[in-house]
Amino acid sequence: MKVAAIVLSVLILFSGGCSPRTYEEGYIAYRQGEYARAKRILEPLALEGDNRAQNLVGDMYLWGKGVPGDAAAAAGWFKRSAEAGDVLGQSRLAWLYATGKGVPVDMARSLKWYRLAAEGGSLWAQKELGAMLLAGEQVSRDFDEAAKWFLKAAESKDRAAYRNLGYMHFYGRGFAEDRPKGIEWYRKAAELGDGESQFMLGWCYRNGLVLPQNTVRALMWMTLSLDNFDENESGLRDRADRERQDLMGEMKPEQIRLAVELAEKWERKRE
Repeated sequence: MKVAAIVLSVLILFSGGCSPRTYEEGYIAYRQGEYARAKRILEPLALEGDNRAQNLVGDMYLWGKGVPGDAAAAAGWFKRSAEAGDVLGQSRLAWLYATGKGVPVDMARSLKWYRLAAEGGSLWAQKELGAMLLAGEQVSRDFDEAAKWFLKAAESKDRAAYRNLGYMHFYGRGFAEDRPKGIEWYRKAAELGDGESQFMLGWCYRNGLVLPQNTVRALMWMTLSLDNFDENESGLRDRADRERQDLMGEMKPEQIRLAVELAEKWERKRE
């Protein structure tokens, strides 16, 4: 990203100072933290209908970058972009309706905009929409549609989509229960560094569930998982750590050393 910014800066420098300001110039200023300059460049472009500029100006108002935070103003910019068919603007607007930032909570509108963005190819919208429909919180649960969007997101090799497909196959949500198939999806997510999926593999190895019982492999995956949980998964991380400690109490020192060696080998492979 820094290299791209430098290249664009050089191009702008040699293109002459009198030409109209471009989105790329505003984007560079934004990335460099020059928010006041970015706003001067981007806001006129946004008013002229540049969807990229509308989204970036919306982000500035949403997060208070160079301007006082104003979620309602952000929603206005995202709405312009969304109505013009931009998938990023649609995703942003869907999120605002789901969270009530700048607009009243309206799950019907959130679903509408997420679906449009997901159909337009937004990976983030596909994952968010799938998660909403899987959880069934504030919206009607729909396993079949959730599966549709996770499968679409999985085409982009997304680890969260892999994990959710693992869960749905393993527990029979939206698919006939197929634990071996669930483990296949969990393993794909685990290999991409998904903490929850790594813990699931470790748990299955420990208990001989689907996978052959193997305490060394169990400890390897549980150890790896501890560094890879999302911030909102602290409870699951604590559980993984307790399971890991209990497992180590059942193992011989040489087994523990081998598990640590395997975990380190896996990490080096990803570097």
